[in-house]
Amino acid sequence: MGLALLVGRVSGLVRETVVASIFGISAQGDLAVVLMTLPDLMVNLLVAGGLSAAFVPSLLKLPPDEADILTRFVAIVTLSLFTIFGLIVFIAPDITVGILAPGRADLGFMLTGWLPFLIAVALPIAAFSGVAGGYANARGHFFVSGIGTLLFNVTLISILLLGLHMPPLQALALGIFLGAVMRGLPLFLHIPSRLFRSRLLVPQNWRGFLVDFCAGLLAVGSALLAPVVLRAAASWLEGGSVSALNYAQKLVELPVGVILSAVSIVSLTAMSKAHAKGGAQSASRVAVDHMRVAFMLASLAMVGSIGFAKPVTEIAFGYGKMGPQDLSLVAGLFAYGACSIPFAAVSLLGTNYLYATNRAITAFWITAGALLTLVPIIYLAWEARSLSLLMVGFTMYQIVLAVLVLVWSGLPVMKQGAHQGHPLIDRRIIGQTALAVLPIAAASAVQFLFLPDAPILSLAVAGFGFLLGLVAIAYFEKRYV
Repeated sequence: MGLALLVGRVSGLVRETVVASIFGISAQGDLAVVLMTLPDLMVNLLVAGGLSAAFVPSLLKLPPDEADILTRFVAIVTLSLFTIFGLIVFIAPDITVGILAPGRADLGFMLTGWLPFLIAVALPIAAFSGVAGGYANARGHFFVSGIGTLLFNVTLISILLLGLHMPPLQALALGIFLGAVMRGLPLFLHIPSRLFRSRLLVPQNWRGFLVDFCAGLLAVGSALLAPVVLRAAASWLEGGSVSALNYAQKLVELPVGVILSAVSIVSLTAMSKAHAKGGAQSASRVAVDHMRVAFMLASLAMVGSIGFAKPVTEIAFGYGKMGPQDLSLVAGLFAYGACSIPFAAVSLLGTNYLYATNRAITAFWITAGALLTLVPIIYLAWEARSLSLLMVGFTMYQIVLAVLVLVWSGLPVMKQGAHQGHPLIDRRIIGQTALAVLPIAAASAVQFLFLPDAPILSLAVAGFGFLLGLVAIAYFEKRYV
C-alpha cells in the first residue's frame, strides 16, 4: 500500500508541477484547481468516508455470499448518488464554481462546450473506483487499489503535455475524464465477475448500514472539506490565491498521503479484524500501537517539511509561469501547513478506531465540530487579507480535531488503559520521536547554513536525514511494539 501510494502521490506532485507551469498563479489556475477538486474529493470521500466507516468493517464480518450482496448494494447506491452530482455539474457548472470558489464565481463563463460534460461523467466513474477500491482493501489487495492514483495522474499529465491542439482548460477536462477511466480499469478487471452476474438483493440490516455509511461520508466529508473551505475562502482574496494555497496543500499532502494513508488503510483492516475477534479492548490495543508509529513517522515528516520547504518548493514548482515571488509564497504556506502533520496522524487513526468500533456517527459530530473552528480563522484572514493565516487555520483545525478524537474515542492518552498496552504518550514515545527526528533536523541546519541556493543537493541531504530517521523508527518499532 505504501509503495502504491508513494508512486501515486509523487505522480500527483508532478501533476501539480505541470499544472503550475501551464497556469501559474492566475485566474485560470484557480479554475484548474476547482476542476481537479471534484473527482479527487469524490474518491477520497468514498474511500476514507462511507467505505471506511461501514463498508470495509462490514465486509470483514460477513460470509462471502452476504459480502457480495452488500458490495452490489453499495455500488448501486453510490453510482446513483454520484450520477446526480454529475448532472448538477453538467446542468449548472457556474453554480458549482460558485460553491467551490465563491469569490471567483465569474470564472464560470470559462466552462463552455463539452468541458462540463467530461467533468460530470468523471464523477460516477470515480464513484465506481471508490467502491471497487474499498472491496479490494477489505480483501487485503492494497496495491491494486492504491495504483489507481498513479494511473489517473499519468493520464492527466500526458494529456496536458501533449496539448492535442486544444486550449489548456479543455485539455485538463479531457485528462480528468480519461484519468478517471484509467483509475477504474484495473479495479474493474480485478473484482470477481460474479458481482456483475448475480441478481441484486437488499442486504440484511440495510437501514443500519446506510446510517453508518452516511455518517462516515459526513464525517470524512467534514474533514475533507477543510482544505476545500480554505480554498473557497482564498477566492475572496487577490487573484491566484486559490492556486497558491492549493500548491502548498499538495506539498503537505505528499507526506500525509504516502506515510499516513498507507498506515491508515492497513490499520483500519487490522482494527476491524481485532474488534470482530476480541472486541473494543483488542481494537484499542492495535489502534494505540499503530498510532504511536504513525506519530513518529509524521513528526519526522513535519520536521523535514519545515526545514526543507524552500528547496522542495523550488524543485516542485520552479518552472514555467512560477516566478521567485510565487515560489516564496508557496514555500511559506507549505511550512505553516506542515505543522499539522503529526496531529493529522492522530486524528486519522483515531477516527479509524471509531469506524472499527461502529461509532461512525460520533466521528461525524467530532469532525463537524472541529470544522467550525475555521469560521473565526477565515474571518480574521479576510479582514487581514492574509493567505498565510488561512494555512495556519488548517493547522489549528487539525489540532482541535486530534484533541476531540482522543477525548471521545476513549483511547489511553497519558496512562495505561484497560487494553493493558502502551498509552499513546509516555516518556518512551517522546524520547524515540526526538531521536528519530534528530538526523533530519541536523540535515535542515546543514541546508540552511551551507546550501541555501542548492535545491538538488539540499534534497539529497534531506533524503539521507530522512532515511536515518526511518531506520531509527524501524528499530524502535521492532524492539518495543
